[in-house]
Amino acid sequence: NGSNPRVAFFDRTQNESRYADIVGGVVQSPVTVFKGGSSEFHPVQTASGKLAYAFSAATLRTSTPVSPDTGSDYLIQARDEDDNLIGQTFTQQTANLGAGFTARYLQGGAEFQNKIWLFGGYDNFAFKNDTYSSTDGINWTAETQGGPQFWDARVQMQVVVSTDGSKMYMIGGYGATTRKKDVYMTTDGTHWTLKASNQSFLDMVGFSAAYFGGALWVFGGQTPPGTVISTIYKSTDDGATWSLVTPTAGFSARFNATAVSYGGMLFLTGGQVNNSGAKTNSTYRMLDSTGTQWVQLPINPLNSLLPQPPSVDGHTMTVFDNRMWWIGGNGVGSSSDDVFYSIDATNWVQATAAAPFGARNFHTSVAHAGKLWVIAGSSNGTLKADSWAAV
Repeated sequence: NGSNPRVAFFDRTQNESRYADIVGGVVQSPVTVFKGGSSEFHPVQTASGKLAYAFSAATLRTSTPVSPDTGSDYLIQARDEDDNLIGQTFTQQTANLGAGFTARYLQGGAEFQNKIWLFGGYDNFAFKNDTYSSTDGINWTAETQGGPQFWDARVQMQVVVSTDGSKMYMIGGYGATTRKKDVYMTTDGTHWTLKASNQSFLDMVGFSAAYFGGALWVFGGQTPPGTVISTIYKSTDDGATWSLVTPTAGFSARFNATAVSYGGMLFLTGGQVNNSGAKTNSTYRMLDSTGTQWVQLPINPLNSLLPQPPSVDGHTMTVFDNRMWWIGGNGVGSSSDDVFYSIDATNWVQATAAAPFGARNFHTSVAHAGKLWVIAGSSNGTLKADSWAAV
């Protein structure tokens, strides 16, 4: 919104309220706003006497007390310049089975050249190789692959977009009988070029991928014998050739995790860590461009009572409104309908614990046209063909 976000807090020892601007993901030096009271800022006491605050891009505003009380010293909320809660109010844009495509999950998806794109997936009847696009998230167009090569039906392929937005890539996945060990590239969403085939390292499922530092990256996965790995591969020529970065990375082995590039850094979040179904919410950051150095980030280290992103796989990570958004996922026994955001992948704010789109995993989420979108996916076994958006 053209302004830097702010965080607000109350210092009981000094009886004063302060705020700090966040510039480029870095919290600046705090500024004292008032001591003892102010007509502009009104602290709200929760059930335990704690103080709750909200902030917006323009100014600090009073928040509603949390219930039940979390016991935290302050509550941080994100608001736009019209005082709307960012990422908390999702509204349904198309009803289930009303988006033009069949209900599905495990599809590929991305925002590319001012459109939302969906590719393939599984609809309870077949593995798909269809393509849909939308400029508004409401009206969808069935696209036709125009060659020169054609990708076949698959699920859990990774679809990533180059930093400059000029190229989109489809990596791996699996079909009804085979794992897909190929890489495709497109510059328009419909005409695909096969960049590599029979890449033995792609003989796995549940790997993560990202475009970062001018290169394509593939992280972790589960190999055919059922081994969960932390291997990293990299390509600097649009996926034509790949090199092994490390067979054992500095993050714990996992599959169905999510990688995201944000603020000039690369993060890996969540995932399943073994074949017994154990999930994690651990988050790692790549420390250098080689991909060999990683650090695990603490979660809400300043207040362990604050809600944390759930231990899930099949969640999505999307950059929207200068924040990273962690949406949904598949937990142990049920899916998640949580939405969290963060500016540093360490301090997480729960935007909502019960998103109106319901529990969701292996869905698509993108930032498009000034909104945060959640599309299709599985809701505790029920496949969806809907779209939801939040501003």
